Amino acid sequence: MESNFQDYLFDIIKKERAINYKMRAAKVLGSKIVAPLIKGKKYRSLLTSFTDDLRNSKNFRDRQVYLQIAISTYESDNEIFKKHFAKNIAQDMETDSCRCVQIMLAKLCNEVKDGYSKSLDKVR
Repeated sequence: MESNFQDYLFDIIKKERAINYKMRAAKVLGSKIVAPLIKGKKYRSLLTSFTDDLRNSKNFRDRQVYLQIAISTYESDNEIFKKHFAKNIAQDMETDSCRCVQIMLAKLCNEVKDGYSKSLDKVR
């Protein structure tokens, strides 16, 4: 994979106006970038700070993209999801009032099997 490919995806997620392009980039980021690079620890701080910014954003689209990254990461490597996403989602997004974010959260809960993560079980 090309070096600094994640920067290209970060740029799409931050600057692209069309949500379908952001979601495509989020799927690739979650499955091909986040899961392998967090394991390797080399880019862990860069990736976690980017995803934390998305999760804590006031823009509901950014929070939707964060949940799409979480879904893709779960499909790719569920242990990385459990360590780096599940607890944060339960703490920060459980009481989100935006319907679009709630729908993405429901999709995530549908993807993750019952009992896999205590944090997500609280959200259900």
